[in-house]
Amino acid sequence: MRTDDFHLERIILIDSYRQGDIVEVRLDGHVNVNGINAAGKTTLLRTIPLFYGELAARMLKGEQSKKAFTDHYLPRSTSYIVFEYARRGQLCMAVLHSNATGESVQYRFIATGYSRGLFVVGQSIVESNTQLYRHVEKNGFQCTRALTRSEYRSIIQNDVDRRELRSLAAQFAFTGSGSRLSHIDRIVTGMFVRAATFRDLRSIIVSSIAQEDGALEIRAQRDQMDNWLRDHDAYLDVMNEAPRVAALIDASKARSAAIASLSLTKGHLIALERACSTQLQAVKKGLEALEEQVATERAQVAQKSAETNGRLTAQGEALKQARAQLERLDAQAKRYQDEQFESRAQDEERLPSVQADLEMQEKSLGALVGNQRSVTEEYERLELQADQRTKAKIADIEKDRAPIYEEIDRLKGDCEAHYQGLESVLRKEHERALHEAHEEARGYAERIGWLNGRINDAQASPELVMQKEAKDDECEKARCTLEQSRKAREDTQRARQAEKARFEDADRQLGRIHARLQEHKGALQGAMQMGDAAPGTLIHFLRAQVPDWRESIGKLASRELLLRTDLVPEIDEAPKQSLYGVRLRLDRIEAPWHAHEETIEARIAQLKSEIDAEQARHAAQESVLGQARAALDAAVKAEEDASRAYQTADERLRRLSGEQQSLKRQIEESRTRAKKQAEEERRDVAAQQKALELEIQQMQTAFDRTVRDNAEARQQALNAIEETKRGKLAAIEATIQRERSELAAELERLKAERHRSLAAKGIDPDTLSRLETAIATLRATIDRIRKDIPVIARYREWLETQGPQRSAYLTQVETIEADVRRLKDELTRIQADGERRNAALMKELDSLEKQEHRIGGELSAVRVRIEKLSYVREDADAAHADHDAAHTLAYLDEIKRTSESALLDAEKKIEDDVGVILRAFTKHRGTAPDRFYESYRSDLAAHSKRGREWLPAIQEWFASRHLEARRVLRDGASLLGQTVDEFYNALRTFKTRTQSFSRELQTCIDSSADFEKITNVQARIQTTVDTLNYWPSIQALSEEFRLWVERQDDDLPHQEFCQALRRVSQCFERENTLSADLVDLIQLEIDLVENGRHVTVRDEKTLEHVSSNGISYLILIVLFLGFLQRVRKDAPVQVVCAVDELKNLDLGNTERLFNLLDRHRVTLISAFPDADPEVLRLFAHRYTILEERRIASVVLDDDLEPAQPREEQSLDSTQFAQAQEPDGSTEPVLEPGRIATPLEEDPNHV
Repeated sequence: MRTDDFHLERIILIDSYRQGDIVEVRLDGHVNVNGINAAGKTTLLRTIPLFYGELAARMLKGEQSKKAFTDHYLPRSTSYIVFEYARRGQLCMAVLHSNATGESVQYRFIATGYSRGLFVVGQSIVESNTQLYRHVEKNGFQCTRALTRSEYRSIIQNDVDRRELRSLAAQFAFTGSGSRLSHIDRIVTGMFVRAATFRDLRSIIVSSIAQEDGALEIRAQRDQMDNWLRDHDAYLDVMNEAPRVAALIDASKARSAAIASLSLTKGHLIALERACSTQLQAVKKGLEALEEQVATERAQVAQKSAETNGRLTAQGEALKQARAQLERLDAQAKRYQDEQFESRAQDEERLPSVQADLEMQEKSLGALVGNQRSVTEEYERLELQADQRTKAKIADIEKDRAPIYEEIDRLKGDCEAHYQGLESVLRKEHERALHEAHEEARGYAERIGWLNGRINDAQASPELVMQKEAKDDECEKARCTLEQSRKAREDTQRARQAEKARFEDADRQLGRIHARLQEHKGALQGAMQMGDAAPGTLIHFLRAQVPDWRESIGKLASRELLLRTDLVPEIDEAPKQSLYGVRLRLDRIEAPWHAHEETIEARIAQLKSEIDAEQARHAAQESVLGQARAALDAAVKAEEDASRAYQTADERLRRLSGEQQSLKRQIEESRTRAKKQAEEERRDVAAQQKALELEIQQMQTAFDRTVRDNAEARQQALNAIEETKRGKLAAIEATIQRERSELAAELERLKAERHRSLAAKGIDPDTLSRLETAIATLRATIDRIRKDIPVIARYREWLETQGPQRSAYLTQVETIEADVRRLKDELTRIQADGERRNAALMKELDSLEKQEHRIGGELSAVRVRIEKLSYVREDADAAHADHDAAHTLAYLDEIKRTSESALLDAEKKIEDDVGVILRAFTKHRGTAPDRFYESYRSDLAAHSKRGREWLPAIQEWFASRHLEARRVLRDGASLLGQTVDEFYNALRTFKTRTQSFSRELQTCIDSSADFEKITNVQARIQTTVDTLNYWPSIQALSEEFRLWVERQDDDLPHQEFCQALRRVSQCFERENTLSADLVDLIQLEIDLVENGRHVTVRDEKTLEHVSSNGISYLILIVLFLGFLQRVRKDAPVQVVCAVDELKNLDLGNTERLFNLLDRHRVTLISAFPDADPEVLRLFAHRYTILEERRIASVVLDDDLEPAQPREEQSLDSTQFAQAQEPDGSTEPVLEPGRIATPLEEDPNHV
């Protein structure tokens, strides 16, 4: 056994390859396994890659892959695959067995070579999960715990990064401490499966380069990115509404102020309603009293009018009677006049004369026919008698003149006395009425003068003036309160700003502490990485291979350089004090802390101490921040309270100013109203004055007319008397004239008759006839007169008794008429006074009715407004307080209108803004804002208040809850950014490693490999990472992520980060993940010389056309050997590679292949059914698989006679009854009660 390298000695399959049997194959030289097809050759070869850490499931093929690996190779708890290998002369075992459930493979290392007794006790095989560990330990050998495949792989390849595995790697790794066999399992597997395509080759390359299993992917799915972007957009959409929230809070405050104003207004309306009700009751009582007064005064006027009308009626009746008497008297007088009673009365008085005339006529007749006295004498006597008689008559008639004059004088005196008395009465009554009218006119004039004074200097209601003065005082106090509130608010604002500055300073301090803490944690992690550096790193190599590295390269290499795993360090015998040929005075350079493990440990301890201190400071600062937050909250609350107090004071001042203006307007209105009332009253009084003046004028006119009428009546009465006198005198004069005319006629007749008589001296028939006619006429006249004597007596009695009463009757009529006129004037005055008084009362009544209507209308309007304000609760103090005169309905309407408008505006603002904000919350469904919305929606849906119900929730979000969403977004951004950044860095690292791999591979491929027809095989490897469609996107996101991280603030990533993330998200495939198949990112080109011509192979088709199938495989083997050399480097590791069927190679190329494998320290285990003997001679160990998977060694003719298969002799079955202990004793090693699997005896087993 070689003692200077690492190599596999053998593989032992216990109760695995063949049930109940132990199958052993030597691996310390080239191995050939032959047998018929399906005999189990490939099954045996598949176990080789398992030693290097290959995944067991990959070794299954076709139908086998439908079952677990353990079902085929480790079907029982007594089934083992044991690899015995040497580590510089020290034998170890790698043992594979199934787990307790038989579902997976477990791995163990045993610090000794294979011994049958470690696995077999008597005829029973030790159970893997319950007995093996204790059994091996009991036999005095170290046995590790059951390891996973990844743990085993990292140990066997010496590629560990966990402290607990490093000691195992140092003890059991298949290479020295200064090297690693990373991904060697993939290379060995690739050679075994005969990678037939370039994709298989690229897969092997990727396996050698990347830790990943041929693919990289972002550990976040697209929907995570989309969800974060949606959450971020949702968060920004919501947080962009922060100014709207401030306006919303202002609107809410405005709404509260409007509600408070409306509540106060409702209270004032209730007080106004009470005042209006009181006023209305007072007005109604005033109306009732005034209506009673109107009724009373109307009754008094009616009574006076009735009394006056009664007197007027009585006087009218008296006037009617007086006029009737006068009319009857005048009618009788007219009848007497019409019937010529005056003349007839005179005829009666002439009766003696007529009788005398009759006697004379009779005598004339007698004389004419009698004794015929002397005509002359007779006629003279007749003339004398006629003359005497006429004179006597005239004398008698003249006697009637004196009584007439006396009567006329008396009548004139009575008439003058009557009319003068009547005029005196009328004048006194007129002067009295005129005096009263002038007195009334003087009162009107005085009233007008007083009203003019009121108009020129109209005064407001004293009550309003007093209330205005009180309101002025309130306003001044409110201004002082507002100023105090303003100063208090400014003080709280300054205090809040100071607390905010302290809070921000505390927050910054906490951020700095947090940053230092993270920095210390990062430094601690880096220090721990330096102290616990994984194999493969430069520092691990230096610690293991270069004892004094701390004084040389340790002084120059950075920590990052020392932790790199891709530098492939090697020991160089060049002078240690030079750097690429430049000598340095390293003694003048102090070694850094990471160069000494002691300083690393000290630094770790120091960092832990500093972390503890920083954590303590962090906790303390968090407490300080909490106190600062509490102080800030208190300051904010104090500022809010001060702001509310200021707002309340401001609203009170504005309300008082409004009330002040209302009172001012009312005072002006009161002055205007007083002036208007005075002007209206002045107009009324002026109209009354004018009416009175007109009445006085009419009174004067009426008096003058009455005086004139009285004078005219007096004159008419005097004229009537005079006319009566003239009539009577004329009648007397006419009688006298008639008598004289008759006398003259008689004398003329007598004269004529005398002349005729004298002339004829006889009787004239005409004369006789005349005389007879005259006698007859006289006799008729006497008869008529005598007949008229009784009538004339009555006429004379009437003249004496009734006729003289006409003037009395006339005076009575005129007196009564004057009295009637006076009564009519009195009635007119009474009625006018009554009408004026009634008009004044009706005006006052109308004013009260208007006032009642106004107050009633105002009361109804107030109640309507109170009803309309049912949605607010009245201010109790305002509702129960006395009504303030400033709170007129117009003023309260204006306040109500302004407040309702402000309320509507605020509610609309709230509704609109809440709608906008809620739409922002729900714009992106399923996001944090939307979930926040949904958490409140069901509870708030039943209390819809046009968005107001959302105000607390919205304020809660913007006050605190958004910070949680912000933290989640930051964490999500950090996770996604880190994931993409890691993906980007992995791709970038893969690109770098691929470039390094290509360079290393070119140096590792054996250019001296010379096969028939094929020489100078080389390979070039490139990546297409830069051509990935998403490469610019993830590169941009990685840069933005690093910029964001470097800011070390609490802000969310900038928009550029989001845009880059969105572009990355858009690059995702339908599987909702972003992956990179590393195999597809590799471009492999193989250059070779075929039959003297240069050929470049880029795919398997070209490779197939290069030469035969066997030659193509040789090219791949050269490539695989390069892969192996790159991994193994100069480490003394002999690698066993399984190759299935080399029959396509001719003997020459096969020999060249074996020489190549030997140069590269590769042991070949190959299988084919019918190997050529010449080829078989190239193998150190030759096996054939017989029936039932019995394995036998093959000895060639040159080795043994006869040259035929020979089965190895089996051990005696009794030898399995007991296990040989190390000290030679034969104690059984199985525990009591355990079930043992018997080991079958097979004479053909090896």
